[in-house]
Amino acid sequence: PIFWIALLAVVLAVGLAYFYLFFPKVQVLQVQVSGNQALEGKDWDMGGSYFMGNAIFSKFPLVNQRHVFVQIKDVTSDSYEDESRVYVEVDLKINGRNLRVGTVHLSFTPFFTITPKRQAEANKLLGAIAKNTKAFILTGDMNSLPDSTIIKSLNSSLKNAGPDLLEKTFTTKPFSYLGFDAKGLDYRLDYVFTTPDVKVLSSKIIKTGFSDHLPILAEIEI
Repeated sequence: PIFWIALLAVVLAVGLAYFYLFFPKVQVLQVQVSGNQALEGKDWDMGGSYFMGNAIFSKFPLVNQRHVFVQIKDVTSDSYEDESRVYVEVDLKINGRNLRVGTVHLSFTPFFTITPKRQAEANKLLGAIAKNTKAFILTGDMNSLPDSTIIKSLNSSLKNAGPDLLEKTFTTKPFSYLGFDAKGLDYRLDYVFTTPDVKVLSSKIIKTGFSDHLPILAEIEI
């Protein structure tokens, strides 16, 4: 299964003629795909029937890259809250200037409740990005509402690149889990943040049915 997930990143990168980084949300570095390299490890076991990860695609070369696990999977649990979660980051060189871009997919809990585990996950993310004080963009499905402690914390050091937090990104498809039912675009869970020095020219939510989440398109000036 990991081969096909990695291949999907390759297909998208080739189709776009972009550079890319794909990193699976696993506890140990076992498979990493970057540029045209694939490193495969042994004893791959996610404890489930499917694999997910985070990817960054760029028309500009990837100069550096790193990852930080903000949560390690609890192998005794099948809950979404207990899955592994990873933050991935790349440095881009654009017209002689550096731009750092990071992305993350945080855990889900019904009604997007911030449990102690989710707060610990958020604290690890905040620690991972704490030194990124200039020329930095953070994107992701935070699975967190605008008034949550997680988003408030991010807003205290970064700025929302837009659009307005009243605009919703979830869900385009019916979703039901442990008594939580979502049937329409009623929630904002996806965000783009930047450091204060980054000039945001425009931003909008793109209407599409390809995912249960709507993507955000932000235009910045370098």
